[in-house]
Amino acid sequence: MKTFGAHNSSYQSLYFSNAQKVCPVRIYSTAAKYKKKNQSNYCESKLKLSKEFTSSDKLLRKDADVLAKYKNLISGIIEERKLGPLTFSRIYEYKISLSRLEKKTSRIFMRTYKPNVCIMTAHYAIKYFKEGYSDCRDPDVVIIDEGGQMSLLNFIFLAARFPNSKFVIFGDTKQLSPYIQWNMLLMKNIIF
Repeated sequence: MKTFGAHNSSYQSLYFSNAQKVCPVRIYSTAAKYKKKNQSNYCESKLKLSKEFTSSDKLLRKDADVLAKYKNLISGIIEERKLGPLTFSRIYEYKISLSRLEKKTSRIFMRTYKPNVCIMTAHYAIKYFKEGYSDCRDPDVVIIDEGGQMSLLNFIFLAARFPNSKFVIFGDTKQLSPYIQWNMLLMKNIIF
């Protein structure tokens, strides 16, 4: 825990109480997981396999069984790859098994971990929330990076999914989406 000085215990208690409120998770698409070797410490894949999560007392027995099956399947794949290259049919079998378990473990993770900050790309967020993997409900703020890469339809879908949330859209004036005026002085009701 950070300390703010010997005489400022009220600051320390304020910091400690607010630090407990942030529960971030970075959710990568399957393609990004394979391309990006160095995933963040709060990546969903790492958190799902962590001891803190897999040995949590919040897990139901059937959820713990699903997580154990997922972990054993991944360990089996790693061991089999050490022995030699996998055949196409074996890869296909693993793909089907992992995709089923991945959906189940994601739902278990979101229900148990209860993140209040989800970090993902705009396109993957649309796919993620359409498929209903998440139990994420009404975050205070939705942060969108690279706003120019998101279509108006995708923005409307996200806005409909989180009607009570504020949206923060990042991007310079040349990469903002076509539905956002580049001259902010012309827009009304913008909070700076």
